[in-house]
Amino acid sequence: MRFVIAVLLVTAFLACALPACDASNGRVIYAYADTMAKQGSESGAYVQRPEGQVDILEKDLDSGEAKLLIAAASFPKEFNAPMEVLSVSPDGRYLVVGQAERVIVSDKPSSRPDAFPDEPDLEIVPGKLWLWERETGQFRRVLRDYTTEVLYWSQTGKHLIIFDETENRLLVYEVGTGRLRRLGPYKGVRAAAWSAKGDGVIVVDGSTVYVQPVDWTERRVLFKWPGLIQSIAQSPMGYAGYDKTVRLADRAARHIRETHIPVYTDNPFGVGLAFNGDATRLAVFTSYSYGEPHINTDEALWCVDPKTDKVSRICKWYESYLQIIGDGTGSFVSRDLIGWLPDGKSILVSGWIAWAGEGVCDNRDDWYKLWAYDVTARKDKGRELFDSGPGCLALTWWAGRPTSE
Repeated sequence: MRFVIAVLLVTAFLACALPACDASNGRVIYAYADTMAKQGSESGAYVQRPEGQVDILEKDLDSGEAKLLIAAASFPKEFNAPMEVLSVSPDGRYLVVGQAERVIVSDKPSSRPDAFPDEPDLEIVPGKLWLWERETGQFRRVLRDYTTEVLYWSQTGKHLIIFDETENRLLVYEVGTGRLRRLGPYKGVRAAAWSAKGDGVIVVDGSTVYVQPVDWTERRVLFKWPGLIQSIAQSPMGYAGYDKTVRLADRAARHIRETHIPVYTDNPFGVGLAFNGDATRLAVFTSYSYGEPHINTDEALWCVDPKTDKVSRICKWYESYLQIIGDGTGSFVSRDLIGWLPDGKSILVSGWIAWAGEGVCDNRDDWYKLWAYDVTARKDKGRELFDSGPGCLALTWWAGRPTSE
């Protein structure tokens, strides 16, 4: 859940960098499955591949043109584990692909004193983050071993923040050179992102919000929040935060008020926040899972006017995994907030669809969709922008043009 919240936080800051007068739908970048690869047309067959190899493609959502960015054959042989992360820099120059952690089972008995008889020794191989040039498909470097999926891009794409959960630090990479800076340690970092102006790193540590200037001078406390912040978004006008309720605050956080969006205090519960480009609207995505083992979800999309605190519910979804469990067929949709289209009126929502046929789920059954919800239209049911078809492993979106400094 922490991953979901943090990834949604990133999109909130990316959205702030986009102008609010563009009718473009942007571009979607997606990967076809690591163990089964789609070939040919939309109805093409699947071919078996070594684990970890993927085709990464890009589709212009305005023209409908699709192209191959990185072919599976371009991946180094060391990329031999399933892909977990797919992220594009806001300027569209770089792609980061995350390789999952692997467990190697030894033929030797475990040396652990509490191991069961004949239990094998296990070697944990950390995942890696691989950096590519998006336009050329050229591999640049392995950034590092990692134990988290959480990434935060700066608005210009020059820096990348990665959680280091083992040391409770934030790692800030200068992407072009590979130079690394370590921030912290902190007591318990819950979220981080770049400031709206791009001149510092905003760090949420419990209920305290810090700013770390990009000249790497001493960090300073911005403000204290009434509760433990799970997610936060910033605009030039102020902040939005979630700490078991969704609140709005001015720039100095001297005046904090609740939005009265209904949320559940039980875990697991997630809230995604994203201001549009001119900070006249705040998108709020709420997701609550319940049942044993979390077989139902209630999800909703809201829009808040930061000036008046007026709240409008845009859409609500209910999903149940019972259908798949019961008869072995059906689908289950898990949605995420992506951010705003450049027009500042439409909220982007992605959906990961798990489809089971004859009681079997594998990568061939993964399916992604992307919708836009116009908050100015009455009872908008959403406009479908993208349908990956089966076999899609990951999806990300970007505006389709470089961001300014």
